[in-house]
Amino acid sequence: MPYLSHALAWIACDMAAVHEAGDHVIVVGSLAELSLNPRPLKPLVFYRSRYGGVSDLARRHHAS
Repeated sequence: MPYLSHALAWIACDMAAVHEAGDHVIVVGSLAELSLNPRPLKPLVFYRSRYGGVSDLARRHHAS
């Protein structure tokens, strides 16, 4: 399985069920493997239509 080198964690799942939901498909997975990146990395967060780090988003939130 390919991994992204700058991801905070990796999750591998086995497909447990597939449900039709209108024009969508909901896939339910069963956890097969979970790994954490040993390097200290900061998360990328999407909040209020923007990407940033946790501290960047906290500053923007308190400024508005």
